[in-house]
Amino acid sequence: MLACGTALPILDIVFGKFVTQFNDFAIGRISKTAFQNKISDTALILVYICVAKLVLFYIGMNAISVASLRTSRAFRIDYVDRTLRQEIAYFDGNDLGSIAMDVTTSGNLVSQGTAEKLGVTLQALSTFITAFVVALATQWKLSLITMCVVPAIVITSATCITIDAKQESRVLKFYSAAGTMASEALSSIRMVHAFWGQPKVLAKYQTILDAAEKEGRKKSINYGVLFSMQYFCVLSGYALAFWEGIRLYSSGEITQPGDVIV
Repeated sequence: MLACGTALPILDIVFGKFVTQFNDFAIGRISKTAFQNKISDTALILVYICVAKLVLFYIGMNAISVASLRTSRAFRIDYVDRTLRQEIAYFDGNDLGSIAMDVTTSGNLVSQGTAEKLGVTLQALSTFITAFVVALATQWKLSLITMCVVPAIVITSATCITIDAKQESRVLKFYSAAGTMASEALSSIRMVHAFWGQPKVLAKYQTILDAAEKEGRKKSINYGVLFSMQYFCVLSGYALAFWEGIRLYSSGEITQPGDVIV
């Protein structure tokens, strides 16, 4: 996964060289034959990088998925084992959530966190570090100028993720209560049917789900702020990089136009 993350900055280097070659051909600095040869070499490099990324990504995702399944399996077994070892009074509590709902939801969260999200985190972290190294090595002054967008992205993401975690916790509590109620109703279905309690049970169950939906709808506002601010910061960084990059290229501090792209 780390190797896949470093592939993106390497692609930026190759693409930056392609821009420089295209610019040299446009101004007549190199011949048509030399330009075609360089473009062919660049295309082959891109193919090799993509093939290497495909193989490494496949191996990495398979390895991390197997590890995630084993972790989730061990977690579910240990959860049930420890639950069955509790005293009888533990199961008589009124605030006890549905064990089946809890173990399923928690197991899925563990599986997602140790598989998909962990892989994406490792890839994003390696891309983040490698991108800074490549940018500073290519043109340190322009890189330092465009780094001003990074704190804005970090602060926005951290704030929205913290809010989302609290909202998700409240939603899970509603689902746990709904699962508990459904389990109790099904376990005593004869009593419910004998006293014709279906309408009341359904109404109460619907009320809990409505509360969960109401709480879940609040997440859309959070996601809207998160993604809009992220894209705004990124595109603003592009604009700043091109604006200042052209000034540095005009003054001679940047000798190759491809460095601005990198």
